[in-house]
Amino acid sequence: MDRLCALLLMVMSFMTFMTVVNGVCTHEAPIRRIIDSREVITCLRDNKVHKEGEVSMNEECIECTCTANGMICCKFGHTDSVYVPKGYQVVHQGCDYTIEKI
Repeated sequence: MDRLCALLLMVMSFMTFMTVVNGVCTHEAPIRRIIDSREVITCLRDNKVHKEGEVSMNEECIECTCTANGMICCKFGHTDSVYVPKGYQVVHQGCDYTIEKI
C-alpha cells in the first residue's frame, strides 16, 4: 500500500508540474522614452509603472516581468485543472498549493 501511495504522489506531482508549465501568459508593449540621451524602458500594469527588470505579483497570483520587449504576465498553478483523488484535498497557501490526504 505504501508503494501505491508513493506512486500516486509521484503521478500527482507530475500532473501538478504539467499544470504549472501550462500556465496562461499575456504580453503588453513596453513604454520607450528618451531621458538624458538614454532610452528608458518601463511597463504599465494595473495603473502602476514598472522599471525594466522589475518582477511583481498581484493578489490574483499573476507574476509580471517588465522586459525590453514589454510586460509579460503569467498565471500558474490553476487548481481547477488538477486531478484530486478521492480522500485528498487542495490546500492553498497564498499563491501556492499542495494536495494533502484528508
